[in-house]
Amino acid sequence: MHTKSMKVRMWLYVVLVIGIFSMIGYNLAILQIRDVDQYSSSANSRRTKTIPLRGTRGMILDADSITLAEDRLVNDVNFYRDPGTNSAAAY
Repeated sequence: MHTKSMKVRMWLYVVLVIGIFSMIGYNLAILQIRDVDQYSSSANSRRTKTIPLRGTRGMILDADSITLAEDRLVNDVNFYRDPGTNSAAAY
Protein backbone atom coordinates (compact mmCIF):
# COMPACT_ATOMS: atom_id res chain seq x y z
CA MET A 1 0.00 0.00 0.00
CA HIS A 2 1.14 3.47 -0.84
CA THR A 3 0.77 6.08 1.75
CA LYS A 4 0.25 9.75 1.01
CA SER A 5 3.82 10.66 2.07
CA MET A 6 5.22 8.05 -0.32
CA LYS A 7 3.25 9.55 -3.22
CA VAL A 8 4.48 13.04 -2.33
CA ARG A 9 8.10 11.81 -2.24
CA MET A 10 7.63 10.09 -5.59
CA TRP A 11 6.27 13.27 -7.20
CA LEU A 12 9.11 15.32 -5.73
CA TYR A 13 11.59 12.83 -7.17
CA VAL A 14 9.94 13.00 -10.61
CA VAL A 15 9.92 16.82 -10.53
CA LEU A 16 13.59 16.84 -9.47
CA VAL A 17 14.62 14.49 -12.30
CA ILE A 18 12.65 16.51 -14.87
CA GLY A 19 14.23 19.70 -13.53
CA ILE A 20 17.75 18.32 -13.82
CA PHE A 21 17.21 17.10 -17.38
CA SER A 22 15.62 20.43 -18.30
CA MET A 23 18.71 22.29 -17.05
CA ILE A 24 21.00 19.96 -19.00
CA GLY A 25 18.92 20.45 -22.16
CA TYR A 26 18.89 24.23 -21.72
CA ASN A 27 22.67 24.39 -21.29
CA LEU A 28 23.15 22.14 -24.32
CA ALA A 29 20.96 24.44 -26.40
CA ILE A 30 22.97 27.45 -25.21
CA LEU A 31 26.20 25.75 -26.30
CA GLN A 32 24.88 24.72 -29.71
CA ILE A 33 22.83 27.79 -30.61
CA ARG A 34 24.04 30.90 -28.81
CA ASP A 35 27.77 30.20 -28.45
CA VAL A 36 28.27 28.40 -31.77
CA ASP A 37 30.52 31.13 -33.25
CA GLN A 38 32.85 31.16 -30.25
CA TYR A 39 33.30 27.38 -30.16
CA SER A 40 33.55 27.11 -33.94
CA SER A 41 36.41 29.62 -34.11
CA SER A 42 38.10 27.91 -31.16
CA ALA A 43 37.87 24.53 -32.91
CA ASN A 44 39.23 25.98 -36.17
CA SER A 45 42.24 27.48 -34.41
CA ARG A 46 43.07 24.12 -32.81
CA ARG A 47 42.72 22.13 -36.02
CA THR A 48 46.44 22.04 -36.81
CA LYS A 49 49.28 21.38 -34.44
CA THR A 50 52.93 22.29 -34.86
CA ILE A 51 55.35 19.67 -33.59
CA PRO A 52 58.97 20.80 -33.15
CA LEU A 53 61.57 18.23 -34.20
CA ARG A 54 64.99 17.69 -32.66
CA GLY A 55 68.23 17.81 -34.61
CA THR A 56 69.95 14.91 -36.30
CA ARG A 57 71.34 12.03 -34.27
CA GLY A 58 74.27 11.07 -36.44
CA MET A 59 75.27 7.86 -38.14
CA ILE A 60 74.88 4.35 -36.70
CA LEU A 61 77.97 2.23 -37.20
CA ASP A 62 78.67 -1.45 -36.55
CA ALA A 63 81.80 -2.84 -34.86
CA ASP A 64 83.80 -2.60 -38.11
CA SER A 65 82.84 1.08 -38.63
CA ILE A 66 80.49 0.23 -41.48
CA THR A 67 77.59 2.64 -41.71
CA LEU A 68 74.29 0.91 -40.96
CA ALA A 69 72.07 3.98 -40.89
CA GLU A 70 72.54 7.71 -41.36
CA ASP A 71 70.46 10.80 -40.89
CA ARG A 72 69.43 12.70 -43.98
CA LEU A 73 67.56 15.92 -44.34
CA VAL A 74 64.17 15.25 -45.96
CA ASN A 75 61.47 17.54 -47.21
CA ASP A 76 58.65 18.61 -44.92
CA VAL A 77 55.40 16.84 -45.72
CA ASN A 78 52.00 18.29 -44.78
CA PHE A 79 48.68 16.56 -45.26
CA TYR A 80 45.52 18.65 -45.45
CA ARG A 81 42.03 17.20 -45.71
CA ASP A 82 39.20 19.35 -46.96
CA PRO A 83 36.31 18.82 -44.50
CA GLY A 84 33.85 19.57 -47.30
CA THR A 85 34.78 16.44 -49.21
CA ASN A 86 33.28 13.43 -47.46
CA SER A 87 32.62 11.17 -50.42
CA ALA A 88 34.52 7.96 -51.06
CA ALA A 89 35.58 9.27 -54.50
CA ALA A 90 37.63 12.03 -52.83
CA TYR A 91 40.04 9.46 -51.40
